[in-house]
Amino acid sequence: MVTSKERVLRFSGSARFAHWGHTVTFLLLLFTGLALFTPKLGFLASAFYGYATASLIHKYMAVLYTVIPLACLIANPKGFVEWWKDVFNFTKDDFKFLISFPLEFFGFPVK
Repeated sequence: MVTSKERVLRFSGSARFAHWGHTVTFLLLLFTGLALFTPKLGFLASAFYGYATASLIHKYMAVLYTVIPLACLIANPKGFVEWWKDVFNFTKDDFKFLISFPLEFFGFPVK
C-alpha cells in the first residue's frame, strides 16, 4: 500500500476542482444548448424537465463556467499563474506539431 509520504502530488485541489467543474458545466452547457438551439435535438429537453428548465440550467451553468477560473485565481493565485504560464508557453515543438497535425489528420505522410 502506498503511504502518504510515497504519494506524488500531480495536481493541486484547485486544479482538480477547475478541471471537473469545467467538465461538468461544459457537458451541461453542451446538452442544454443542443436541446434549446437545435430543433432536431429538442427531445433532449425532456432530460431536463422541459425547455424552461433546460434554459434555466443553461444560464446557471454559463455563470459557473465563467466563475470557476476566477474562484481558482482567488483561491490559489500562484497555481493559477503557473498554469497560465504552462498553457501559453509555446516551444519549437509546439509549432512543428501545429503544422504537421493537420497533414497527418488528413492522411498525408509526415516525418
